[in-house]
Amino acid sequence: MGAATSAARKHFIRPMKNYNVEERAMKVISKDKPTAAPPHPSMKKIMDDIMSDPSKLKTDRSDPRLLQNLSKVYITSAGDNPEVIAKSRLPVERTPPVQSVFGHEEPKVIPPGKASLRQILEFVAYHANDRDTYTIEKISKDYKLDILDTINILQHYKTLQVFHAPKEKPKKSSNPLRRLQDGIDNLKK
Repeated sequence: MGAATSAARKHFIRPMKNYNVEERAMKVISKDKPTAAPPHPSMKKIMDDIMSDPSKLKTDRSDPRLLQNLSKVYITSAGDNPEVIAKSRLPVERTPPVQSVFGHEEPKVIPPGKASLRQILEFVAYHANDRDTYTIEKISKDYKLDILDTINILQHYKTLQVFHAPKEKPKKSSNPLRRLQDGIDNLKK
């Protein structure tokens, strides 16, 4: 139903709404003074009163009783307010916090059966470099881990190793014609 309604609106209603729209807009714009919206019936009496006596519209009138009451009001303050000072303490240290290597703060105390990311990377690297010294049993005993957890960690996690291939330097020929030919061959590649 919604598709049929929007299609009907698109083909029939919208063109009628947009018919002669420019001329109608120019007619409204060219008026000297726009027509005011009709007032609400409850405002009609107030507007008639203001039209008959414009002095009722004055906004600079003041009530002497209110001014007298206002002159009696004053504020005094003595001493410091300890509640306000205690609630709004500024930080003493203004240096930014130290960023951790792994992006989060490492725990100070690690319970038995758990290991931090730094510890895991350490023993994975030690085991990869020297499997005879850093056996699974030794690692699980040193870091207070379960042997099964240690086996799974060593099996599924490896340290990142970056290999840089040595850059080959082309041998320079003493013959200038040969060097020119090598330069042209490099440009073709």
